[in-house]
Amino acid sequence: MLNDIKDELTKRIPSTEEDVQTGSADVLQTFEISERNKKIPVAGCRVTDGTLEKKQLFKLIRNGQVIHRGKINVFRFLRKKK
Repeated sequence: MLNDIKDELTKRIPSTEEDVQTGSADVLQTFEISERNKKIPVAGCRVTDGTLEKKQLFKLIRNGQVIHRGKINVFRFLRKKK
């Protein structure tokens, strides 16, 4: 009976989402590129901690405020030249 009550209560309580930070990056430069007659904003970033993967959700923070939350459309990286 107690398990039934617990199950019913957990169904009614809204689930909480928690952000887990796997990495961070600094925006070095912003610019726009033209693609199919549309201007697309681009941020040139450098990873400073951890890792970033395209399938993850990203949160862009400026001056302590979230200005973008979502997926990245195009994810490219440059390797260091030897």
